[in-house]
Amino acid sequence: MIPISPNPDCDDTLDWLWPATERAQVPVVLGAAMFLPTVGKIAERHSGLKLIVDHMGVARAKRGLRERVMR
Repeated sequence: MIPISPNPDCDDTLDWLWPATERAQVPVVLGAAMFLPTVGKIAERHSGLKLIVDHMGVARAKRGLRERVMR
């Protein structure tokens, strides 16, 4: 597994990764809470790519919010 965070504002330096991991059938783990639309576009272009989205794509709660929810 290759842990990465695709950033929609970054350049195309990871474009080689998607077809390579798709061909090799290597799962890619994504911390993608902030970039789900980008991940969706990658998944559309590479239907055989195995993507694992960390924490189901949910962003971490801020400390104060988490403490209020846990009450």
